[in-house]
Amino acid sequence: MPVDAQALWADKYAARFAEARFREDEAREAAFFDATHRLCGEPVRAMTPRDMLVLQALGSPLVYASGQITAAHVLQFIWAVHQENRGNWFVRFFRRGRMIRRVAHERRSENPIEDAIAEISKYISTMFLDAPGGSSHESKPLGACWLAPAMVRLGKHLGPHDPFSGSSWADVPLPRVWQYLKSISASEAGAKFKDYSPSDRIMSEWMEEVNRSIQEEKPNHV
Repeated sequence: MPVDAQALWADKYAARFAEARFREDEAREAAFFDATHRLCGEPVRAMTPRDMLVLQALGSPLVYASGQITAAHVLQFIWAVHQENRGNWFVRFFRRGRMIRRVAHERRSENPIEDAIAEISKYISTMFLDAPGGSSHESKPLGACWLAPAMVRLGKHLGPHDPFSGSSWADVPLPRVWQYLKSISASEAGAKFKDYSPSDRIMSEWMEEVNRSIQEEKPNHV
C-alpha cells in the first residue's frame, strides 16, 4: 500500500520545513537592516563581497576549506566582520587586541575552537542561504570568482549602488545581494523560475519519497 503522503509529511517533514522556513524568513528580513550577529560573544555584521575577497586573500580555511583551522583563523575571521573593525589603523589595532583578549580568555568551554568553528559555520550558512547554485543541504560559500559577474549583473539592472542604502555593491550585505540577484532572475525567468532554498529541498525530498512509494507498489511487468 502506498505511503500516506499527508501522514508522512506530518511525521517526518513538517517540523523540518517549518524550522527551515522560519530561518529563511528571519535571514531575508535581516538582510535589509543592519542586523548585529554574534560570534563567540562578539558583535559582528553581515558579510559583504569585500569581506569575501579579504578572506580569500588571507587564505581563510573557514571560508575556503583550504587546511586545518586554528585559533588564529577563528580570530582572523571574527575580526574581519567585527562591528569595531573600522576607523584608523591605530584604533583598529587597539580594538583588535581587546577583541582577541576577550575571545581568548572569556570562553568557558572544553572545546572552544570546535565551538567557535560551529558558530562561524552556522553564520556562514546564514550568509549564503539564498546564494545561487546551491544544491546541498547546507549553504556553502562560493569562490570569489562569482564577484565580477554578480557586480556586473547588479550594476546593469540596479545601477552602481545599492538602492536601499546607497552603498557600493562591494559593501552590501551578502544576504541582500542574493535577494537582489534572485529577484532579477525571477523577473527574467517568469513562471519558469525555480527557487532552491533549504525549505524547497525539504519539499522535494517529501515528494521524492512519496513517488518512490508509489513506484514500489506498482506491479512488475515482464
